[in-house]
Amino acid sequence: MNEAAFPLLGPVLVLGLALPLSAVLARLVLLGVRRLERRRSASTVRYWTLVGSSALPVVWFVSASIHQAEPNQPHDVCAIVHHAERWCAEPALFSLALSLLVALWALPRVASEWRIAARGEAPGARLVALLDAHPVLRELRGRVRVSDAAGPALVTVGLFWPRVVVQRNVLDELDDSALVAALAHEAAHVRLRDPLRYLLLWWALALNPLGRWLLGGERTRWLFDRETRCDLHAVEAGACGAALAHALVVAARTPVPAASAGLGSGSLPLIRLRVQLLLAYAGGPSACALREARLQRAFACGFFLLCALIALLPHGSGTLPLDLVHEIAEAAARLI
Repeated sequence: MNEAAFPLLGPVLVLGLALPLSAVLARLVLLGVRRLERRRSASTVRYWTLVGSSALPVVWFVSASIHQAEPNQPHDVCAIVHHAERWCAEPALFSLALSLLVALWALPRVASEWRIAARGEAPGARLVALLDAHPVLRELRGRVRVSDAAGPALVTVGLFWPRVVVQRNVLDELDDSALVAALAHEAAHVRLRDPLRYLLLWWALALNPLGRWLLGGERTRWLFDRETRCDLHAVEAGACGAALAHALVVAARTPVPAASAGLGSGSLPLIRLRVQLLLAYAGGPSACALREARLQRAFACGFFLLCALIALLPHGSGTLPLDLVHEIAEAAARLI
């Protein structure tokens, strides 16, 4: 049993101990981010801090276990006696188990995204005409589906090739102006690859038992900011703010899961605030969207460079946290 303790119990300890500690640290960082609330970078910093609260520890532990499994590495805590010049099976199996657990955790959400994106049928003549007539909607050609199944009124799904799914009853209820405005909002989600962003955010908090409670409010802040920014992008692209407000109210009448990112999801006070903001927006293009996209790409590149740095750290600074997880797993196995 001892030789299997670390590969089996180690990932549980990472999720149950290391990630909650990381969530506490992320919470402290986000308290400082609130002081930057009026700056455009605040929302981006909030997002990558939330994702990093789970992603960075997982990257470190996987990299540290691979490093510890390499030949000629110290194996004082291993339960398996082996030659120093051979690979150590325990940390290698721990790395595999942790990677599989992290991947399988996201599988149900990915499958749900796929089911929503796969259902429905091609748009009718009215939708096709609107997509052709409005430049802001032309990037949605071939990406819009009409569905009769229960679900969000309008939602953008698809991790690598985003598509917009529209409920048929909502399609019949909206006039052309409101439908164009709603689709312009979803076009902003498509352009910004938001389904992938939403998946990473959901995964980061779902994987962390304490993070879901401690960081849930920050997630709500970011989602609201994201939706209002897509509202603003739609209005700047020429959509009518009042028409989008009407579409938002219609979509809000459609029951959706609490975790849905579809148009009209969210609490009633937040929807009311979005409507008030939409009625206050003035149309007309601006350079804000371009600057924001550049800022987000810069932060994304910086985050992935940080992940690469975190992956290299165990090779030069030791693997003490992993050794502690290893020893706790072995001690728990002896008690069992």
